[in-house]
This record gives sequence, structure tokens and C-alpha cells, in this order.
Amino acid sequence: MNELLDLLDEAGVTHYVDLDGVGVKIFYIVILNISRQTRPSVFKFLGRGLSQWEIRGNGFPDWAAGRLKVQKEAGAQGLKIWKPFGLHVKDHHGQLVKVDDARLSPIWKWRRT
Repeated sequence: MNELLDLLDEAGVTHYVDLDGVGVKIFYIVILNISRQTRPSVFKFLGRGLSQWEIRGNGFPDWAAGRLKVQKEAGAQGLKIWKPFGLHVKDHHGQLVKVDDARLSPIWKWRRT
């Protein structure tokens, strides 16, 4: 990790944005450690596993919003939406989830809470 920070400094990088949407474990272990060791210009984005909808059913949107709130409190600054969303993500009825699906409201509102 220190090698990465040294390379960023050597290259004159002043802002680092992680749009990988890493999983929660990697976020807590790596990304937050980087942001604690360097300037506040490290921006961290998290992804939310929309494929969990098939498993979690109607509770998925509230579950995802709750996880995002916890991650925001831990330092996440944005949400990464993966490419399969709108193309392959299905709900618990096997129906394709559209990007404007009203059931996703709790996820889109997470940042306001």
C-alpha cells in the first residue's frame, strides 16, 4: 500500500478516485487505510450487489440502502452502478429490473439519510 502511495506522490497525482466499486471487505481493509494515510483527496465509491435481489426478494432495496448507509458512515463517498444493471439484473420473480424501477427508491435516497 505504501508503494502505491509513493508512486502516486512521485507522479504528482493529487486526486485518486476508486470507481471499482469494491466489495465491503476490500473497502474496509484497503481503501479506508489508504485514505487515512494520505490527503483527503482520495474518493471512495462502493458497489451494491444488485444480483442479491433474486436471493433477498422484496427486502432487497431496503437491505441495500441500509448497507449503503453503513458504508457512507465508514467513509464511502459514492455509489458504483455495475454495467449488468438494466441488462441482466433480475428480481426475485425472475423479471429484469429496469433502471427506473420504483422499488429502487430506498437505494437512490440512501445519501440523504
